[in-house]
Amino acid sequence: MNDSDFLDRGGTFSYSFDRPDLWTQATDIWLDGVFTWSWEWSYNKVASINTVTKHITLRYGEVSGIDDQYSGNFFFAQNLLEEIDVPGEYFLDRATGVLYLLPPAVF
Repeated sequence: MNDSDFLDRGGTFSYSFDRPDLWTQATDIWLDGVFTWSWEWSYNKVASINTVTKHITLRYGEVSGIDDQYSGNFFFAQNLLEEIDVPGEYFLDRATGVLYLLPPAVF
């Protein structure tokens, strides 16, 4: 790919649920999901979230761009301390080097 600013050119899409309202203090959110075509799975860092307009802006460019027709709610948010609720989930605070983990149950 000969696109010099591709990695610096994220895109914005809308979402239709309220969960991101809980993420306002998070600084290192990653999304894992579909942003364009249903067969094109991607992993991208969140640059910003506007909870008023319900828009998420990604940090990096997507190979096929972003199309709300497919992306709207078909992703999983990762690295959120606010969302840890299942054993095995974790949050890595890169600034302090601390790993928060909800350990699996021991039998």
